Amino acid sequence: MTGADLALLGCAPVLHVLLDRPAALGPALAAQAVTGAATLGLYLLRARTR
Repeated sequence: MTGADLALLGCAPVLHVLLDRPAALGPALAAQAVTGAATLGLYLLRARTR
């Protein structure tokens, strides 16, 4: 995975919210926070092993 792939993966929940317009915004924001943290962790893990 490249940096652009990780950035797109981290933005996936926002893209879903923009396309689907859920009734409750709270779960979508929580999903964005979790996905963003996981993407950052994956990026840092990959950067450390190089």
